Amino acid sequence: MVRYLFAISMIGCLFLSSCSDNNTVFEEPMAIRDYQTDSQILSQFVDIDKTTGTFYINPDKKVTATDYVFNQNREQLMMVSPLNRSRFESEMDYVNGIISANKRDGNSTLILTTMASANVVNSDNHRLTVHKNPKGREYSQNIKAQLSIDKNETSSGSFHFTDGMNMRVSSSNSTTFYISRVAFVSDTDCEEGFIVFAGVSINSIPYNYILELPDINGKYLRLKGKSMIGNGNLSVIID
Repeated sequence: MVRYLFAISMIGCLFLSSCSDNNTVFEEPMAIRDYQTDSQILSQFVDIDKTTGTFYINPDKKVTATDYVFNQNREQLMMVSPLNRSRFESEMDYVNGIISANKRDGNSTLILTTMASANVVNSDNHRLTVHKNPKGREYSQNIKAQLSIDKNETSSGSFHFTDGMNMRVSSSNSTTFYISRVAFVSDTDCEEGFIVFAGVSINSIPYNYILELPDINGKYLRLKGKSMIGNGNLSVIID
């Protein structure tokens, strides 16, 4: 009798064990991080494809100096939720589409900014040419024009343009990607050239550029800008 009861109890234990293995209702679901956390991690790995002039995720990018030894940031990248990564890549593809369309147009100069670097793609018509300022960060007190760009179209006052003027750019963005457009407008409301700024995440580091507009050198211009994508602010200073 004892042996009989023992056999029944063993069968019951095996049955319960089998049910618990196959029944996912009682399994603890895998934790999924919020999109903001994962997008901040992904933003650190965004790089610029110099051939296509578009953004892409570079898993081999060294975010910090310690990554050359420990590569802890790469481990964080591997922990990103596939669902969040898919959403991030969809947003990036949309921005890349706008960048590519402007590049094909051949009239716009593009400035692409990641969290650690910036790249200039000049227009094919060479009407407006932008170069990185080799002197790096320089802060002049002699500001000719200043523009703070948000969703609403804003304009600066007129200024006397001469080739070789310095343009300082910084951004403060609370969304993943941003795109802003800045036009150089004559006194007859004609756009003499424009720049499309595209970037990822917050980038408050000022970047300096040298401007050349040979066709209208010595004339008066004003800046006109508007945010196309993103929820933030782009600051442009001409000095």
